[in-house]
Amino acid sequence: MDVSQVGQIALSVLKSRWGLGVFTALCSGYLTADIANSGVRALLVVAPGTVQVAPEYGGQSEGEAIPGAAAVRDLNVFSQRNLMGLKREDLTPPDPSEVSQENAPKELGDKFSENELRACTLTGSLQATLVASGVPAWSVAIIFDKRESESFAFSINPGNNVIEPDATLLSIESRSIVIRRKDHFERCYGEDEGSTAVAGVLPVPTEGGEEIAPAGGGVTQLSANDYAIDRPELDRVLTNLNEVATQARAVPSFKDGKANGFKMFSIKSGSIYAKIGLKNGDVIQKVNGMELNSPDRALELYQKLKTATSVNMEIQRRGQSRSLNYTIR
Repeated sequence: MDVSQVGQIALSVLKSRWGLGVFTALCSGYLTADIANSGVRALLVVAPGTVQVAPEYGGQSEGEAIPGAAAVRDLNVFSQRNLMGLKREDLTPPDPSEVSQENAPKELGDKFSENELRACTLTGSLQATLVASGVPAWSVAIIFDKRESESFAFSINPGNNVIEPDATLLSIESRSIVIRRKDHFERCYGEDEGSTAVAGVLPVPTEGGEEIAPAGGGVTQLSANDYAIDRPELDRVLTNLNEVATQARAVPSFKDGKANGFKMFSIKSGSIYAKIGLKNGDVIQKVNGMELNSPDRALELYQKLKTATSVNMEIQRRGQSRSLNYTIR
């Protein structure tokens, strides 16, 4: 079939009414499509030389303009117009600062009840507690760290109350402590619950109380105020705090409303306190020049005594200052 025959057929189709209608529809569709393409092209294409091309796509640096390149506009313009009138879900991520506090994780405070305490999961063990009745901040808990094979002293005061990364000391009691984990509370008992010590507030003894022999096993009195302590005896004391803490009572001492040391009561005959020359009513004010005017200082002193080779103790006895000296050998 040559070109002339095709033309004759097309002409005969156009002469018919239905053929003319089809032809008109095709032309209208073509023109409509061409107009739509021109509109979209105007939206998508902007002036050359303004496109921002990332380095991984050929740009030499972040945000570099490439001359002669066509930049594609943000296609969000189509979704914003919503030409089809559709109901759409807002998928924009919420602002973290606007998240409802109801959905935020609940942080535990310092208040707890007995029925919500769980079993202890500390990696260490409670060796002893020294409880200052009425003055919780001065109470001390001794924890043995099994990983380091060493004992450490803790209090409920910030800076000295973190036993483990997720274990904060909240309460020190006569035979146990309470710690706060991330989402619950735990009670930890001492290794020997029955003998864990208490340093409570007791009545002040009357004058002329029990006289205590100042020396004995592991400790030698050299003069009225000088003593020599065998290193094994000191190590024994520091590793058997349950026993030592039951040999006397120590409470914070205050003068003019300010802490000025620890006052000793109920010192047992033959105890380490008696051996080193301490008597009932003595107020220990300084050790190696360090004032014992806060629980933090007491904790620091405990750690330093482990490696000390000499100790100087300044005390008040019946209103008089006195200095006791100890050599660790």
